[in-house]
Amino acid sequence: MEAEGKSERKDSIRVQGAVAPARADQRVMIDIVLPDGKTHRTVETRTNASGQFSALLKLTDNNKKLQSGPHVVQGFIHNASELSDAESTVVTVMR
Repeated sequence: MEAEGKSERKDSIRVQGAVAPARADQRVMIDIVLPDGKTHRTVETRTNASGQFSALLKLTDNNKKLQSGPHVVQGFIHNASELSDAESTVVTVMR
């Protein structure tokens, strides 16, 4: 899994990755913990036919304020129909 600091919006990052073996329509959960250590977001996405996935994660806290500092991101295969549960390495994005 990798995260790009640049995205279409200044208040978000794009996360992308792939599962192996490649399977379509598998459930992937992406978690992000903001620099305050308290704000936590989860986004669900699905894999395409080649096993790739992508998600846009917002970096704003509950007060809609953009936080600067390390954002900790991790992906999980969770309750997928053809793949066992698994987790990615942790990726830290500085923003």
